Parts: sequence; C-alpha cells; structure tokens
Amino acid sequence: MSASSSTVAGRVVLPTVLNLVAHNTPAASLIGVAPSFMRHYSTSEGTAPKPWGDKGNEWVLADVCIVPLGVGTSVSKYVSEVEKVLRNYPGVSTTLHGYGTNIEGQWSDVIGAVKLAHEVLHEMGCPRVNSNMRFGTRIDKHQTLKDKVDKVENIIAAGSEKEGEKA
Repeated sequence: MSASSSTVAGRVVLPTVLNLVAHNTPAASLIGVAPSFMRHYSTSEGTAPKPWGDKGNEWVLADVCIVPLGVGTSVSKYVSEVEKVLRNYPGVSTTLHGYGTNIEGQWSDVIGAVKLAHEVLHEMGCPRVNSNMRFGTRIDKHQTLKDKVDKVENIIAAGSEKEGEKA
C-alpha cells in the first residue's frame, strides 16, 4: 500500500475514493465502499457545505480545447462554430482564449455544451473530434472564473504597490 492510499472496509483505496466515501456520495456506493465516516468541512461562514453532487451543488469550472481532425490545417471556421455553440448553451458562461474556452456552470450543462459542440462539428463533416478538458470543483465556497482571475490580479497589484513604496 502506498503512503497516499488507505484502507476502508478492508480494501485499499486512493484519496479520491476516500473523499467520495467521506461525503457519502452516490459514487461511493457505485464502487462498493460503504461510508464508515463523514469528514466535516466548514466554510468561511462556519457552515458545513453540501457535499458536491447534491442537487444545485455541481458547479464546475472547466477549460476545454475542442479540436476537429481530418479537415485540413485551418480550423478557424470550425472553432468559431464551436464557440457559438458554447456561448449560446443555456446555463453556462464562457471565455474564449488562445487555446480553448473556459466554461463555468452546473456539471450537466458544461458536459452538455461540449457534447453539442462535438455533434455540430460532426454535422459539419469533421470525421474526428478530440477534446482535452480540465475540471475544477470545490465544496467550501462558490467560485467563478472571474473570482479566480481577480484574486491573482489583486495579489499582483498589491505587490506592485509595495514595490512602488520602496522606490
């Protein structure tokens, strides 16, 4: 057993599985591990958040790069159609960047938007479509992509102000 794994109900499990068990999630029952303990988290307000996956608490921040294959070297017309699909999908907000799109919303809406983008590309004649996706979820507070960027920008600005004071 590795240092980062543990045992629950006589099985070796990884931290991700422990987290599922700790929150008594439906995923925990799917892997056959009965929840034997509950981890308690507190938010900045001092209240315990709902476990991620509860209805209304499936907020996800995603970074998605959807690439049409087999259509030549220029893909901008396909990318623009993907962006239209993502921007108009109900329940999500998007930010286009140089290598993909950031999407935020409820888990099912984000996945639905990506699925629809694949469908549109195939309807446009793309024989293959590849997607690379990164997801971030948290249970301690609600956070948007703008919140994340603003936090970093504020730290940078505060550092610049301190450097200006030294001069």
